[in-house]
Amino acid sequence: MSVGSASYVSGFPDVFGGKLFNTIDYSGPTAYNNTGTPATSGDTMDPHFFGFPNTIETFVGESMDQSGAYFVRPMPQNNGVTGWKLRWFLANGTEVSNGTSLAAYTVKLAAIGF
Repeated sequence: MSVGSASYVSGFPDVFGGKLFNTIDYSGPTAYNNTGTPATSGDTMDPHFFGFPNTIETFVGESMDQSGAYFVRPMPQNNGVTGWKLRWFLANGTEVSNGTSLAAYTVKLAAIGF
């Protein structure tokens, strides 16, 4: 399974409500993971992408790439403190096919964590 790459945005990180807050530019994976099951499809998001030492508590909304072709939707893997998957969709709402390269597409992500 391929995972995309993250780069920091100037002016961040920050503290928000006593929690860490950061914004990153996230480039898609070279081969998207679509298993056909929402709980397991998508990129596994590492809290270290945001500079968080432990976990991503929540994402701030969805994001569309600069071309307008794709958008991403962060999804928690279960209740409580959990891992997150970043699922990629075409602009029409259809999830990206398994194995599709998204490396040329970048979205801006904001998250709160600790």
